[in-house]
Amino acid sequence: MRKCLICGTEYDYCPNCKKYSHLPRWMFSYHDENCKNIGTALNDYKAKNKTPIEVKRVLESTDLSNIDSFKPVFKDMINEILDIDKGEKDNNGEHQKNPTPMPKKYNNSEVNKFSSKKNYNK
Repeated sequence: MRKCLICGTEYDYCPNCKKYSHLPRWMFSYHDENCKNIGTALNDYKAKNKTPIEVKRVLESTDLSNIDSFKPVFKDMINEILDIDKGEKDNNGEHQKNPTPMPKKYNNSEVNKFSSKKNYNK
């Protein structure tokens, strides 16, 4: 028996058993696709892989009718995202509050240290 990371629903799944080989691997953590989509959106939000407004759009396309059964940490994060102030607009005309910039993978000095041609042969 496994327990869904988002809502706590108990379900049968074993990634190593032949009985479950036809099921997707994400079932290791989530009992259904809705919880998987919520979990993925929250991971993207926490890791700042997507802007809060992008994550909000994903969450609005999921079924949040049983949000009261979600673990408190996820419930609080979802409410925080859904409560984004609608004062400013992003590039797509959507409202957004203080958009979180995407982090750069490397700053210029880090890129240059890998790409510069240095002659180590003296």
